[in-house]
Amino acid sequence: MSDREKALELLEKVPEYKIGYVIAFMQELITGEIADEYRHEHDGD
Repeated sequence: MSDREKALELLEKVPEYKIGYVIAFMQELITGEIADEYRHEHDGD
């Protein structure tokens, strides 16, 4: 089972009232990665 499949399996078990927390966490992971990529591309500017 891939990590993505594990994540989706776990997501199915998260109660509906907690989904907002999961979404916020995932969005932060994505935006943090984007910010890190931007910083690396523009180091020394």
